[in-house]
Amino acid sequence: IQETDNANVRQPRVSVASQVSGRVVEVDVAENGRVKAGDVLFVIDPEPYRIALAQAESAVAAARLNVEQLRAAYAQAVAQEKVSAGDVGYYQGELDRQSALTAKGVGTKTALDSARRDLEKAQEQHQVAVEAIEAARAALGGDPAIETDRHPAVLAAAATRDQQAYQLAQTTVRAPADGIISQASSFKSGQFVGIGSPLFSLVETGDTWIEANFKETQLTNM
Repeated sequence: IQETDNANVRQPRVSVASQVSGRVVEVDVAENGRVKAGDVLFVIDPEPYRIALAQAESAVAAARLNVEQLRAAYAQAVAQEKVSAGDVGYYQGELDRQSALTAKGVGTKTALDSARRDLEKAQEQHQVAVEAIEAARAALGGDPAIETDRHPAVLAAAATRDQQAYQLAQTTVRAPADGIISQASSFKSGQFVGIGSPLFSLVETGDTWIEANFKETQLTNM
């Protein structure tokens, strides 16, 4: 407790913990040592997190490439649909011509049946092409003109990458405020720490905190 003329101000004790698990590779604190806000307190082995981030970045690149491949597949499907639509028009014309010849008695039933089968085959192929377009459009999230980085697969990969980048950043633990280190005598380099497990304490000593709480106490006593 810090005594003042008008109030007693209790300095807060912050429990320091890691947001990621791993082995401690660097310790920059000592019992009763003073630290400033932002000072490095300790470092968790960052290598596993660097590897995970590299893998996540690779996944983003792969997702982007896949979207480009899907876009190419869509364009190919559209082109194929145009070709098959042209085939349907051609064979429809052939069937109409054979039907007219047959009606005049100069065509044969065999030729008419053949023209009908050719048209049916062309229509089936055109339907397959239309369905291929729909499948390619669906793979692009329903929007063939979608920006690569707005595709759901890329967004998901990017979110994972950002999470891995955040975890890598958390391997370096910094002081949240000015203060004095307490209960850190058993905290050593080489030990394994888990997520959220209290490791030692930081007794805040910032003048801003003391002034703010002093004013609050004054108002309370009025």
